[in-house]
Amino acid sequence: MTVLTAADRLEIIELQSIYAWAIDQKQFDLLPQAFTDDAVVRYPLAAPVRGVAALARYVEAFHASHDGTQHLIANPWIVADGDDVIFRSYVTVTMKIADFPGGEHLRGGGYYVDRVVRTDAGWRVADRDVQNVWRDGNMDVVTESRAAVARL
Repeated sequence: MTVLTAADRLEIIELQSIYAWAIDQKQFDLLPQAFTDDAVVRYPLAAPVRGVAALARYVEAFHASHDGTQHLIANPWIVADGDDVIFRSYVTVTMKIADFPGGEHLRGGGYYVDRVVRTDAGWRVADRDVQNVWRDGNMDVVTESRAAVARL
């Protein structure tokens, strides 16, 4: 059974900060600091993304048309379950395209359910399930984003 120290918990929580900063600052090369090489990420309405390199390409393509994004991630809940560590957190995301017809913002809220593992480099997300709960604003803000990832 996995026993988590306070230091383990802080390192696990920091994975969400790395992910948010990597996307919002378009520093996709930071993602290997948060995900295993073979991580699997499931976003709504998309096929699973397999591998951290593919994840970097995916989020870069998805957010290329956005002038700005902001991921606010909160309420970390970390549970050791046998040899697995499950990390749940809420997320609110804002995406913006300046002067976009119909409104320049899309906001959404949901949550992440991650399976995290200890590696030689530290804790990393091995599996992520992204769940949307609500959206508000102009859904067309992500129309080009979905087309961009479909071309990958």
